[in-house]
Amino acid sequence: MVANGTAPVDVRSSAVELVRSIRPNATLTNPSTTELQDPPYGRHFEVVANYDNWPDGAGRGTVRARVVEFNGSVFISAVYFDDDVDTALFDRFVAEIVPVGAPDPTRLSEDAGPAAPGAAVPTAP
Repeated sequence: MVANGTAPVDVRSSAVELVRSIRPNATLTNPSTTELQDPPYGRHFEVVANYDNWPDGAGRGTVRARVVEFNGSVFISAVYFDDDVDTALFDRFVAEIVPVGAPDPTRLSEDAGPAAPGAAVPTAP
């Protein structure tokens, strides 16, 4: 699940509510927000919470989300796990989502600079 829009004033304090907005019928409990240090662009926050009531009343599990603030916009990538959290799957998913104008993390070691204007935005594996 990927969403974007205008960035709120304080993304860190809004991160859980931003994730909650993706699935408004789901109930999030025990959320935690961590700011990632030295992201390749913008500010990155990771939100982890338990959820229930999605996709139906019997649904429950753990949501792990990345909230990115970049160039005045906010991007949300969330994976809802009904069993154990698959960290490798989550990492691969969020690595594929690069806002237009942000440096491509797969090419940072080549010092490639920002992605080409008009480059495709969110893609999923």
